[in-house]
Amino acid sequence: MTKRLLAACGMALFLAGCGSVGKEGHDPKFPKVVPTRGKVLTAKGEPVRLAVLAMTPVKLGEKPVPCEGKIGPDGTFEMRTFSNLGPDGVVPGEYLVYLKDYDAGVYGNPPKGVTPAVIPAKYKSDKTSGWTAEIKPGEEIELEFKMTE
Repeated sequence: MTKRLLAACGMALFLAGCGSVGKEGHDPKFPKVVPTRGKVLTAKGEPVRLAVLAMTPVKLGEKPVPCEGKIGPDGTFEMRTFSNLGPDGVVPGEYLVYLKDYDAGVYGNPPKGVTPAVIPAKYKSDKTSGWTAEIKPGEEIELEFKMTE
């Protein structure tokens, strides 16, 4: 019984230390991020619903880090890089941008009456989407991506 209690206390202390942040809400172990949000539209100007916007650094191995943001029913997204609890932003740098299919196993079941987007193959690869983003240090960034087909 005592060993279980000690193990439970040790695990609780370990978990309490995970994800701790510094004075400004930033974990000093990770590069700083810039809050990044935006919208994805179809060629007709309608919101892309329930997909994932993903960003890959233009030059792998450099400071920018891959990140993604769930696109909601209204076509808007907020980017997440390090946080598992919600959007935290994007590390400054240059990115190739593409879409991924909505994964209910990761993001939960879609709201009733909302069907995940059917993404054209062109937009499912960072090499063919034609979308890029440059994230500069500073204030929150608002992005918009529009399909051409």
